[in-house]
Amino acid sequence: MCLQTGGEVPRKFSGSGSDGDIVVSSARAYVNAINKLISWNKREQQQHGEKQEKAKAFTSIPLEQQ
Repeated sequence: MCLQTGGEVPRKFSGSGSDGDIVVSSARAYVNAINKLISWNKREQQQHGEKQEKAKAFTSIPLEQQ
């Protein structure tokens, strides 16, 4: 998410692979890029969940205690 506009930002992921066979090398690069995408998504979901938990904790404080 873009911090200034709140909109979605398209992401690009690249990978690298090395092998004597170009097809195997391409497959390794593809898998490497997919792994980066998966770990980025997991981090984003975790950070989004933490933000929601903080918001819930803040809004659940009764007015008498503020």
